[in-house]
Amino acid sequence: MNKKALKQKVDEFLKDKTKKKITLEVPPDFSIYWIRNPLSAWFRKLALLILSKVPPMHFKTWLFRLMGYDFRRDVCLPGFIYIDEYFPELIRLDKGVLVGGMTTIKPWSLKNNKLTLGRIHIARRTLLGGWAKVGPGVTIYEHVIAGIEAEITRDVPKDSFVVGNDRVLKTWTKEEIERHFGESTHDPKFGKKVRQLTKKFRKNKGLRTIHFRNNGNRLNAGCEWWRARPVWRIYYNGIFVESSLLMPFESIRKLLYKLMGVKFGKNVKLGKRVSFDHIYGDMVKVGNNVIIEDDVFFDGHEYTTTETVYGKTLVKDNAHLKKGCYIREGLIIGKNAVIEEKAVVMKDINDNEIFYEDGSIDHSEASREEQPHNWASPSQYIRRVSEIEGKSFVRGVKGLWYLALALADITPKGHENPYNKIDRGASTIYLSGYLSVPRSIDTFERHSGLSVAYTATTDVNELDRIIDYAVSKHGWVNVIGFSDGGKLIENYINAHGDSKVSHFYAIATNPVRAVTNKVTHIVGDRDMLAPMESEYRSTGINYKTVYGGHTFMFSDKRTIGEIADIINPVTIASLYNPSSASFSFNLKPANDNAPFSMRKAA
Repeated sequence: MNKKALKQKVDEFLKDKTKKKITLEVPPDFSIYWIRNPLSAWFRKLALLILSKVPPMHFKTWLFRLMGYDFRRDVCLPGFIYIDEYFPELIRLDKGVLVGGMTTIKPWSLKNNKLTLGRIHIARRTLLGGWAKVGPGVTIYEHVIAGIEAEITRDVPKDSFVVGNDRVLKTWTKEEIERHFGESTHDPKFGKKVRQLTKKFRKNKGLRTIHFRNNGNRLNAGCEWWRARPVWRIYYNGIFVESSLLMPFESIRKLLYKLMGVKFGKNVKLGKRVSFDHIYGDMVKVGNNVIIEDDVFFDGHEYTTTETVYGKTLVKDNAHLKKGCYIREGLIIGKNAVIEEKAVVMKDINDNEIFYEDGSIDHSEASREEQPHNWASPSQYIRRVSEIEGKSFVRGVKGLWYLALALADITPKGHENPYNKIDRGASTIYLSGYLSVPRSIDTFERHSGLSVAYTATTDVNELDRIIDYAVSKHGWVNVIGFSDGGKLIENYINAHGDSKVSHFYAIATNPVRAVTNKVTHIVGDRDMLAPMESEYRSTGINYKTVYGGHTFMFSDKRTIGEIADIINPVTIASLYNPSSASFSFNLKPANDNAPFSMRKAA
């Protein structure tokens, strides 16, 4: 399709508002400027850059409308968000929509020489959490909350909570709708009450956080940001924050933040582009010998559609905050704690804990790199094992990777192959899925000492080749499928049988029919498993439904007597960070001295 024909197709789509989405084949040398005026796009880009420094207000919303965006009253748009400059007419935000920081709203995509355009409609009083991404052709209906880092590529139904990649975690009850989306009472004394409460918060050093409901005249709490404290003080903080972000010298950055009000102890290392909240960033206190790496963000406030939260943050001595992590307002980071790269911290971190990007926590008193691996001691990987009602009760497994480690048969350390060196063999193979990112696998291997292979293949013959090589190297292999990897296991067994693999495990598998001929226990969300209950009864599979859990499927072609029962595999610890989870499950001892089998597979 040539430039003229392509532009004609796009213009027809833009004029016909009954069409929601269109996909067009484009040449390899396609440029967006074939179909969009570059001068208009660059003007909007410059205007958006300027508006990123302007707090939410009626005038800001009016300027967006002037540029062609369909933004209604009381839309809350903070700074540091990306709204597409090429197709403003395809983006509609209804009254009271609240958009979190670092959110991306983009109504077009270009992939594999295919251009997709779609109308984005976000309904009244919807909340998009920070770092969320909304793609072309998406409609988000009323009373929806999108969690932090949610990626939304398809419609989200009314009254729901969506997380991850289009996963609707739950549907709100009437009580929850009232809590999260209840309308304001328009209390005439609301402003006075907020001033008294925030003044008390600033003066009372023992008060870590304050929460209050929005009963003002605006449609969401974010639009009432100016009530947090005197506006001049917010801009005063903002000047120091924005100036510090540009400074190449650590000493100047620290000086600017000290002038703002941040309290630093002795020997604090402050990286580049470390950002503190404009509203209450001055309420952060950092202890002695703390290391804060580049791109760390300290929040000081939180707005939902109905509720406002302000908080003071304390980072204790010798803590280490690694690159790109996010610290929620009002938290305490304990002594010697380590926050790993890009971790989103939504709850207090105790002394000596290590908090990972996937929300898991290492409760060791020192980093695993500093400890020898001791395969005879499950406490090396599990916080504690205690006897409850005669059963081994294991609490505190650190995320899905460590859950897999606890359930898989393992051998002593000694395999040195990195996860991506499939052709060198591995004792454990992880199949692709939305949780199977190389960063997480690399972390898992580094701390476990296992030789792990990761593959994104969907070809059962390619998987068979990898399994053959692993068996030739080690004499055995386990295969663990995450998410859609469970379906690949089913396809592999149908094509090649199960004789080569010692154990199959499917974890966080959405298609619950996967490997049902091998499953002995299934645990998962009520909503996900309820439609399958009759099938489970007919096949004799043991199943348990829990609120807010991933689906865990455990299978073994021989026996899996170690698993007696599984209870509450995932507990959602925070509404806005569902990845922050803890695991609790019962395991039947393989013998009197072990909480689970440590035997090598035959």
